[in-house]
Amino acid sequence: MAWLDPAVGRVRRRGGVTPGDKLEQMDLDSFCGDVLVVTPLYPKPENKYLCAFVHSRVQTYLAAGLSVDVASCAFDGRCSRYEFEGVTVNCIPLDDLQMLLRHRTYRVIAVHFLEPAYARVLESCDLHDSHILIWAHGAETLYWDRPVFASRYFSRPYVFGPDETADCKNRDAILRRFNQMPNVTFVFVSDFVKKRSEELTGITWNDGRVIHNPVDLDLFAYREKDVELRKKVFCARKFDNYSSYAMDIVTRTILELSRRPCFSDM
Repeated sequence: MAWLDPAVGRVRRRGGVTPGDKLEQMDLDSFCGDVLVVTPLYPKPENKYLCAFVHSRVQTYLAAGLSVDVASCAFDGRCSRYEFEGVTVNCIPLDDLQMLLRHRTYRVIAVHFLEPAYARVLESCDLHDSHILIWAHGAETLYWDRPVFASRYFSRPYVFGPDETADCKNRDAILRRFNQMPNVTFVFVSDFVKKRSEELTGITWNDGRVIHNPVDLDLFAYREKDVELRKKVFCARKFDNYSSYAMDIVTRTILELSRRPCFSDM
């Protein structure tokens, strides 16, 4: 657990901080935005692909003039801060996130990948004056479908053990509690995820919105191509699970194309 040192306005873990160990301190004064984005991972200069889609959203928020703080989970239990493409990223443990939310009121708190540990922190704080956005990318609400996603080719369907069943029931209870909060909005990345999650959990979302992941047209700019290039098709991914990442759709597309005259030219 953390405690607040009012003399320096910083959060420290119980037991104190050794001299010069600045990574063990969280400066509350550095959190001054109106919007807090909570995410388990965030891109770094040495790894630009850690939840890069969250970074794209943060950049869009900043471009729209919003004042945003980013809190990334510090799995090593140590506070740190770094800059990535103009965004200040604060890595803090969950106990410090709890202390932050108890001493700062944000207009909006956007949570990516709501895990039970994050839920416990949010529920331990008075957040009635904040609008909480819970982004549902898939894993957060489709966990009952894990046996489908985890089953490999030519194998017996994956079966939940007692611990996994208990975990899913616990997640159901968490979602039901948040769904009853008037200041919570669930944001789904597709209509399928929204509808399927309702089927799996039995929850009808009181405030559920569908906002598709954006495509950065500067990064993925359109370039006019030779029409003959449409015959050259490349698919790069893991092929050990037909239920994940639309492999079933890729397979059906190839089969459908095989029935058409153009297939011999592809």
